[in-house]
Amino acid sequence: MSIAPREEEVLQQIRALDHDGLGLDALVLVRDQLQAAHSLKSTLTALARESTPEQALRAQATENAWRTMDREFGLLPAAEVARRCGSTAAGRSSYASDARRSGRLMAVKRLNRYLYPAFQLGTDGPLGLMKDLKGKADALDVGEEATLLWLASPTTWWDDESRPVDHLDDPDGVLDAFTAHYGATW
Repeated sequence: MSIAPREEEVLQQIRALDHDGLGLDALVLVRDQLQAAHSLKSTLTALARESTPEQALRAQATENAWRTMDREFGLLPAAEVARRCGSTAAGRSSYASDARRSGRLMAVKRLNRYLYPAFQLGTDGPLGLMKDLKGKADALDVGEEATLLWLASPTTWWDDESRPVDHLDDPDGVLDAFTAHYGATW
């Protein structure tokens, strides 16, 4: 976003008076909130039907979860997945899509491209657990994005209410927790 000359002047004045940086941080936060409100207003205006506050809250919570996952683990583009897995093929981005098609990786679609949470990768490629987890998810009709979000969410399956992603070294435990979560019948 470009800054108008007047805005730049205000920022310079704040920098001159704000020795600890808190004022500038607050100003940036306010600017970001105003931009978000404007974007949301434009999006909601474009919808053909009304949305409920619960729908908006759910959408924001999901977006926050993807951003948290990206910060903590990384949401990688296909070429980066291939690089980390040691692929030397000319069409490196096909490595990730081939792995996804065969069920060895899962992805989230963001801004018209698939991104792959880095926690799925071991030192020599996709973790074996991912193929088994994808198979269970398919059998229980659970989508990739829901499965990925579940992996990064706390669960009562473990006594410490940790996340499945914290137990990737225990594939059977993760698969059992997934089945208990999504396969329970009441």
